[in-house]
Amino acid sequence: MTAIYIGDAVTAAGLRLAGLRVCIVEPSEIAQTLEAELEGASLLLLSAEHAAALEPLALERLLARLEPLVLLLSDHRLRWLAPSPAALARACIVGELDATPGASPKRRASRAPRSGASAEEPRR
Repeated sequence: MTAIYIGDAVTAAGLRLAGLRVCIVEPSEIAQTLEAELEGASLLLLSAEHAAALEPLALERLLARLEPLVLLLSDHRLRWLAPSPAALARACIVGELDATPGASPKRRASRAPRSGASAEEPRR
């Protein structure tokens, strides 16, 4: 099995020690590098920052491939791909995410009154 990582230098250093083949390129150069690096790989680990630099359709096609298996990784600063604006809006509408800038992507606290407390009674 040949595993390859494409992304930032810091993450690549650790994965190189783990035995992976690594390719360090700027996110703007990912489209040109990708096809050459996919040849012969059975697993591709791609940083989220580099994946975000791809055109949306190209990223969708890449993730749909059966060979090599493609996994997106956060980088060493734990950044992930941002959800699409439509997915973010949908999540905010149904209350799954807090849309406050800089908020962590976790569920909002329930706003329902505690059991035994009436709606008019202030919560303490």
